[in-house]
Amino acid sequence: MKTKIEKMNRAVWIDHREAVVVEVEEDRETLAAIESADSGYVERGDAQGTASESKGERRREQALDRYYEKVAKALAGARSLYLFGPGEAKHELRHALEKYAGTRDAKVKLESADDMTRNQIEAKARSYFGLAKPRGR
Repeated sequence: MKTKIEKMNRAVWIDHREAVVVEVEEDRETLAAIESADSGYVERGDAQGTASESKGERRREQALDRYYEKVAKALAGARSLYLFGPGEAKHELRHALEKYAGTRDAKVKLESADDMTRNQIEAKARSYFGLAKPRGR
Protein backbone atom coordinates (compact mmCIF):
# COMPACT_ATOMS: atom_id res chain seq x y z
CA MET A 1 0.00 0.00 0.00
CA LYS A 2 1.37 3.40 -0.99
CA THR A 3 1.21 6.28 1.41
CA LYS A 4 0.47 9.84 0.38
CA ILE A 5 3.96 10.89 1.45
CA GLU A 6 5.56 8.46 -1.01
CA LYS A 7 3.68 10.16 -3.85
CA MET A 8 4.86 13.57 -2.76
CA ASN A 9 8.59 13.05 -3.40
CA ARG A 10 9.82 14.61 -6.62
CA ALA A 11 13.30 15.28 -7.97
CA VAL A 12 14.23 17.50 -10.89
CA TRP A 13 17.44 17.56 -12.90
CA ILE A 14 17.34 20.92 -14.67
CA ASP A 15 19.29 23.21 -16.94
CA HIS A 16 18.07 25.97 -19.28
CA ARG A 17 17.26 23.50 -22.07
CA GLU A 18 15.46 20.66 -20.29
CA ALA A 19 14.02 19.52 -16.98
CA VAL A 20 13.72 15.84 -16.10
CA VAL A 21 11.08 15.39 -13.40
CA VAL A 22 11.19 12.18 -11.37
CA GLU A 23 8.26 11.14 -9.17
CA VAL A 24 9.72 8.67 -6.71
CA GLU A 25 7.67 5.98 -4.99
CA GLU A 26 8.64 2.88 -3.03
CA ASP A 27 8.35 0.46 -5.96
CA ARG A 28 8.79 2.68 -9.02
CA GLU A 29 9.71 6.06 -10.40
CA THR A 30 8.10 8.01 -13.21
CA LEU A 31 10.13 10.29 -15.46
CA ALA A 32 8.87 13.20 -17.54
CA ALA A 33 10.97 15.54 -19.66
CA ILE A 34 10.01 19.17 -20.12
CA GLU A 35 11.75 21.08 -22.89
CA SER A 36 12.48 24.78 -22.74
CA ALA A 37 11.36 26.88 -25.69
CA ASP A 38 14.46 29.06 -25.20
CA SER A 39 17.09 28.54 -27.85
CA GLY A 40 19.50 30.90 -26.12
CA TYR A 41 19.50 33.10 -29.22
CA VAL A 42 19.93 36.82 -28.60
CA GLU A 43 19.53 39.27 -31.50
CA ARG A 44 22.71 41.26 -32.17
CA GLY A 45 24.37 43.49 -34.69
CA ASP A 46 21.66 45.73 -36.10
CA ALA A 47 21.80 49.52 -36.13
CA GLN A 48 20.05 49.80 -32.76
CA GLY A 49 22.49 47.44 -31.03
CA THR A 50 21.60 47.59 -27.34
CA ALA A 51 17.86 48.00 -27.94
CA SER A 52 17.86 44.81 -30.00
CA GLU A 53 19.94 42.99 -27.40
CA SER A 54 17.55 44.17 -24.69
CA LYS A 55 14.55 42.92 -26.70
CA GLY A 56 16.25 39.56 -27.22
CA GLU A 57 17.05 39.28 -23.52
CA ARG A 58 13.41 40.06 -22.61
CA ARG A 59 12.25 37.32 -24.98
CA ARG A 60 14.68 34.87 -23.40
CA GLU A 61 13.52 35.79 -19.89
CA GLN A 62 9.87 35.39 -20.91
CA ALA A 63 10.63 31.99 -22.45
CA LEU A 64 12.39 30.90 -19.24
CA ASP A 65 9.47 32.16 -17.13
CA ARG A 66 7.07 30.00 -19.20
CA TYR A 67 9.48 27.05 -18.89
CA TYR A 68 9.70 27.36 -15.09
CA GLU A 69 5.91 27.68 -14.90
CA LYS A 70 5.52 24.38 -16.81
CA VAL A 71 8.00 22.69 -14.48
CA ALA A 72 6.26 24.14 -11.39
CA LYS A 73 2.90 22.80 -12.60
CA ALA A 74 4.47 19.34 -12.98
CA LEU A 75 5.63 19.55 -9.35
CA ALA A 76 2.31 20.72 -7.88
CA GLY A 77 1.40 18.92 -4.68
CA ALA A 78 4.91 17.75 -3.87
CA ARG A 79 5.91 17.94 -0.22
CA SER A 80 9.62 17.31 -0.80
CA LEU A 81 11.57 18.55 -3.83
CA TYR A 82 15.15 17.77 -4.76
CA LEU A 83 16.48 20.12 -7.46
CA PHE A 84 19.84 19.37 -9.03
CA GLY A 85 21.79 20.14 -12.17
CA PRO A 86 24.50 22.39 -13.60
CA GLY A 87 24.39 26.17 -13.66
CA GLU A 88 21.80 28.56 -12.28
CA ALA A 89 18.56 26.97 -13.53
CA LYS A 90 17.93 25.11 -10.26
CA HIS A 91 18.18 28.39 -8.31
CA GLU A 92 15.93 30.19 -10.79
CA LEU A 93 13.39 27.35 -10.56
CA ARG A 94 13.42 27.51 -6.77
CA HIS A 95 12.62 31.21 -6.95
CA ALA A 96 9.79 30.51 -9.43
CA LEU A 97 8.37 27.77 -7.17
CA GLU A 98 7.77 30.35 -4.45
CA LYS A 99 5.17 32.03 -6.73
CA TYR A 100 2.98 28.95 -7.26
CA ALA A 101 0.49 27.83 -4.64
CA GLY A 102 1.01 24.15 -5.50
CA THR A 103 4.71 24.24 -4.66
CA ARG A 104 5.09 27.16 -2.26
CA ASP A 105 5.12 25.02 0.91
CA ALA A 106 7.38 22.23 -0.36
CA LYS A 107 10.65 21.44 1.38
CA VAL A 108 13.32 22.14 -1.25
CA LYS A 109 16.93 20.91 -1.42
CA LEU A 110 19.34 22.15 -4.10
CA GLU A 111 22.53 20.48 -5.27
CA SER A 112 24.96 21.00 -8.12
CA ALA A 113 25.32 18.14 -10.59
CA ASP A 114 26.81 17.64 -14.05
CA ASP A 115 24.99 16.44 -17.14
CA MET A 116 23.49 13.03 -16.38
CA THR A 117 21.82 10.14 -18.18
CA ARG A 118 18.20 9.26 -17.35
CA ASN A 119 19.42 6.24 -15.34
CA GLN A 120 21.82 8.42 -13.34
CA ILE A 121 19.04 10.93 -12.65
CA GLU A 122 16.73 8.12 -11.42
CA ALA A 123 19.47 6.67 -9.21
CA LYS A 124 20.31 10.07 -7.70
CA ALA A 125 16.63 10.73 -6.96
CA ARG A 126 16.14 7.32 -5.32
CA SER A 127 19.30 7.78 -3.27
CA TYR A 128 18.27 11.24 -2.08
CA PHE A 129 14.88 9.95 -0.90
CA GLY A 130 16.50 6.86 0.69
CA LEU A 131 14.85 4.30 -1.56
CA ALA A 132 16.56 1.24 -2.98
CA LYS A 133 16.19 0.27 -6.63
CA PRO A 134 13.04 -1.88 -7.07
CA ARG A 135 13.62 -5.62 -7.43
CA GLY A 136 13.66 -7.08 -10.89
CA ARG A 137 15.16 -4.00 -12.52
